[in-house]
Amino acid sequence: MEKLQGTDGVRGRTCLEPEIRKKDSVRLFIERGLITPEFVFRYVLGFCRYLIFNNLVKTGKYIVIGWDPRDRHGLLIGAAIEGIRKSGFVPVIAGCLPTPCVALHMLQMNGCAAVVITASHNPEDFNGIKLFLPGYALKPYPYDDQVISDFILKEKDPPLNSLHAFSDPLYKDPDVLDWYVNVILKNENSWIDMAKGLKNSFILVVDTARGSMSTVAKKAFADIRNIDIIHVNDDFVGKINDEGGVTMIDDTCTVTENEFKSGSEKYCTHRGLAEIFYQIQTAGKPSYKKNICGVSFDGDGDRFLFYYYDWKKQHIKILNGDNISLIFAKYFLEKSKKDHIHCVNTIEGGLVSERFAHDSGINFYMTGVGDKWITWKSWEIFLEKILFESVSYQENKKKLHTFQTLQSKLEQGIEKSDAAKMEVNHKLKAHEVVIYGSETSGHFVMPVFLSSSAGKEFFTFAGDGLKGFLNTLVSLDHLIEDNLNELEFKQDELVTSRYCYYSDREKFKRGSQQHDTLTDFTVQEVTQFFGNGYKIIKQEFMEEPDILYYKIIKDSSGDPSGNIFIRNSGTEFKTGIHVRGWKDFEEEWIKIIDEIHMFLMLHFKSPENTFVKKEIFLLNRLMENPASLSEIEKILLDMPWERMLFEIAHYEGLICEKGSLWNITERGKQWLTQYANTERNI
Repeated sequence: MEKLQGTDGVRGRTCLEPEIRKKDSVRLFIERGLITPEFVFRYVLGFCRYLIFNNLVKTGKYIVIGWDPRDRHGLLIGAAIEGIRKSGFVPVIAGCLPTPCVALHMLQMNGCAAVVITASHNPEDFNGIKLFLPGYALKPYPYDDQVISDFILKEKDPPLNSLHAFSDPLYKDPDVLDWYVNVILKNENSWIDMAKGLKNSFILVVDTARGSMSTVAKKAFADIRNIDIIHVNDDFVGKINDEGGVTMIDDTCTVTENEFKSGSEKYCTHRGLAEIFYQIQTAGKPSYKKNICGVSFDGDGDRFLFYYYDWKKQHIKILNGDNISLIFAKYFLEKSKKDHIHCVNTIEGGLVSERFAHDSGINFYMTGVGDKWITWKSWEIFLEKILFESVSYQENKKKLHTFQTLQSKLEQGIEKSDAAKMEVNHKLKAHEVVIYGSETSGHFVMPVFLSSSAGKEFFTFAGDGLKGFLNTLVSLDHLIEDNLNELEFKQDELVTSRYCYYSDREKFKRGSQQHDTLTDFTVQEVTQFFGNGYKIIKQEFMEEPDILYYKIIKDSSGDPSGNIFIRNSGTEFKTGIHVRGWKDFEEEWIKIIDEIHMFLMLHFKSPENTFVKKEIFLLNRLMENPASLSEIEKILLDMPWERMLFEIAHYEGLICEKGSLWNITERGKQWLTQYANTERNI
């Protein structure tokens, strides 16, 4: 049977149109990527059936539910609540709160699961479902996802119009909100001494992307000393993740004021950056003593990016997850022995983090994309390095990387004496032993220390944007003497990506003819530029069996020259090719990535896809004459035209804006001509 989930649950475009909703909701999701109320009901119901079938919980227990603010009608929220009730569980309404808050609250109240209706960093017209399992708030792993999918596929849609909207989509439980902020601000979680505050002074712009972090940000930052806070994008009037958030800046290193004012880049409407430049103008002459910085969260508050104004270089420097991972490493090296520090990164990480870890002697691990894999690896390290428990699951390869195998190992390992538990907690709190994980996109996973409703102290590994940012601020405050300008980040690494949007992701499955042909083509292109004197090593990751990942090693020194990998997005209908390499080889890498990107565009887009049809129609129209923005809107009628325009222009490079008109690029002409004549059954 088909597995419905991507990297983290399910996501797709929201569809509330009655005529479309008459069709089977699961087929609509699989074939068209649509999320309907019927699908949400069926998905949550199937998840609850999975919990019961696997004897994880009994009916009558609590399932906590929360959401981000994008479900303006409350129909998806209402469908999820009904799915919980229908299966015999009791829904506990946390409301519009950050995803980590909902998951942690489930642990605190000893609930049996958590459901969050969110599409995270995706645009307003998307929505989705994230699931958290009992005990440690782990997310389902691939085997579990498959079992959950099997249950969902066996269910049937409820009658049309039988589901009712939740009456207050912006509701938030004030008790849960207060509890969450108090937990994160505790010294063992935030690392902040609230009585003293920070050593240095900061002007901090907080951009919550009109997402669920907007509900907690003002309360969370209000009492931290030596920070002047400016909040932007903290209302729910505009679209979530619009004019701010992480995706507008996640592939940008620096921004000058002239670049920002040009209006030509995707970050030019980012209100967080705009406020930084406004503060610079207000400051007048260069004020090297002023730390003017900002943080942007994604729509559901589980990741962030940090940025600051560099007075010397006169630009905003944006720190991604790799940069911040280095900051943490330097901070921890002053707190702990190097061999007691364990750093987890995903395959998306750059070469700099890996090289620093190797040179400094800290333990470095690599895992699949997504915070659930970082969390898995963190628990695995905890078991092996702290509890000294075996984590070999070879006795049952079918269930390798399942929730229940890890759960059972944790229960065996953590069932120690109270004294042993206290010792483990102390080591982690005091940073005598450090386990942390990061992802380039801004996910960070660290221990979060909690107390249950019965007063029992415990911890879990969680990806929490608020905690991650506060830890970043404390680390920076500790490492700098006076000003953020002291920070130095080498710009010798090339980090670049290309995307093929509206791709048929089934073609990128290991064993398919298309996957095999792409493998051969990729090796051919890489070998053409990195032949003699280099080794091209293919690496496989159990977490992502379909990924194509190659590491290029210099023969003479054994040093890595770069990594190139191709993978399906776990949250959108796109296939991406990514390069992490040294800038010494920038010209070669750009040629390689452009050739492979065109191959993907020609062979992995489905001509039956509605978006592809519209894309072709648009390009054919632009072949005749350039078009104004209003004309583009008419051409892409009934589609999320602004998002499509951005994807086709910025990520695929097929069109561009010249003055007030949109034109097809040479690359666009090349693709359009070749696509019509390409045999896609390669």
